Parts: sequence; C-alpha cells; structure tokens
Amino acid sequence: MTFEVQVASTTGVSALIPVTISRLHASETLLTPSSSSVSAGEPVSLTAKVAGETPGAGPTGTVTFATTGGAPLGSASVSPDGSATLSGVMLPLGVHEVGASYSGDATHAGSLAPNAQITVSKQATTTTLTASTAAAEVGGELTLSAEVTGGSPTGSVEFVSGETSLGTATLAGGVATLTTKELTAGEHALFAVYSGDASHAASESADVTVAVAAGRETKPVAPGRQVVAQTGAGPQAETRTPVIAQTGAGADYRTWVAAGAMLLGAAGAVVLARRRGRAGSSTVTDHN
Repeated sequence: MTFEVQVASTTGVSALIPVTISRLHASETLLTPSSSSVSAGEPVSLTAKVAGETPGAGPTGTVTFATTGGAPLGSASVSPDGSATLSGVMLPLGVHEVGASYSGDATHAGSLAPNAQITVSKQATTTTLTASTAAAEVGGELTLSAEVTGGSPTGSVEFVSGETSLGTATLAGGVATLTTKELTAGEHALFAVYSGDASHAASESADVTVAVAAGRETKPVAPGRQVVAQTGAGPQAETRTPVIAQTGAGADYRTWVAAGAMLLGAAGAVVLARRRGRAGSSTVTDHN
C-alpha cells in the first residue's frame, strides 16, 4: 500500500513524498515424518510443507527441525513447491516430539508446525535353534547352535532344557554355539533365549526335541573264564569252538574272530562288534 506524506523543510517549503508500506503475508507450516514408529538404528525423514497467501509466488527461506527441548536436528531449504525435507535423521530409543520452524522471507512471516510424535523401539529379532543330532547317548557330545537375525544383534544366548540351563554362549556373526554332555537319558525339549542388547529386542526360539538313550553296556569277563564263538543258523546246527581263554588279570589280549570281533582288556571287559553271517546272525557267548 502506498501513501503520500507531506514533509516541511527548514525553509518552510513542503512537499508530498510517496511511502509504500508492505505487509508480510501469513504462512502455515505442517510437519510429516516418513514414519511415526521406527526401529533403533533406522533413519527417518522429516518433511515440512509451507503454504503462503501471496498469489503466484510461494514462500522461500528455510525450515529448521528440532525435538522438543532438544538441539536442532538440521535445516532444509524450501523448494518451489513449498516443501522442505530433512533426510537421515537418527533418533535414540524412546518417544520423541519433533517440531519444524519456518524462518519466513521478504513477503512471508515465519510459522511453527504442530509437533509430530515419533516412537523409536528396539529392533525385533528372531532366534532359531538347531541341534547336531536328534538322537544322542548319555555322555555323548551334543552341539547346539542359535542364529539370531534382525539388524546386527550382539550379546549372548542361553540354551535351556525344560527348566534347566545348559549354559550360555556369546554371539559371533549372529550365531552362538554350545557343546554339552549334560543331558540325561530321555526326551528333552530344548530352546534358546537371546537376551537382547541396547538396540535389539530379546527373542526365544521354538523347541527342538532331542532323544537321549542310555549308553551301551560292556559285559565283564572274569579272569580264567573261557570265551567261545557260536555259529550256525539255529540250535540244530550249533558248533562250539574255543576261541581264547583269559588266564591272567594283568594281560592285554586283542583277538578278532570271524563270528564276531572282541576285545579282551586288562580290566576283563569284552566289547562285541557283530556282523552279518551267511547262515544267520553270529553271536558270542561265554562259559565258565
């Protein structure tokens, strides 16, 4: 708007001088985050849309983004379409109120956007358990491996049988491994529990069933007893042939026979290794 103002000089001569007064147009700013809920370590983009009343010429200038009560997150210039975007914003765990402030320009007044809420949660994880075998023996080694996926988890995994902890192992490359001999005879439901870390949530695997059998027993042979091999298809064709006699408790005898392999040790124990015969199964018996 232009006005004429009369100005008098010291000589008494007055003149009309035109004066133009410009009014700043109001602006309105709205803030929209790329997501209202993200995982820790996941960037978020903040976009502010600035609208003004000037016909034909949109607002210019910059928009500053900040968390409520916190330091500024960064600034972005207003593009011809009135938007300003700040990308790659990393926020810590928790619930954040984020705001945007438009600076204004020569024809537009500044404005503040209503706050937007962004929740940052721990990264979800998945734990998968595998066992080296589904059938083990008492006293035998069983290797358990737990793979934890979802981001780049660190920390440890606990391996559990029912309500009994078998031990813990540290993650290396997303995998934790434990070897145990502690399982008793019977069927065991095993699972793995990932404890989580500063950025990753805890998780638990599904059960893995492992059947543990009692160990094989050896048959003691007293010193001086005779061991013979029995061959044939049945009782009607029995042939008893002396094989070896252990006469001293301190001797170490090793003999392999066609009917079955046996080891007679100093402790007086015999271990049988059976094999299939042509006429039937071969067995090894002992007699006093």
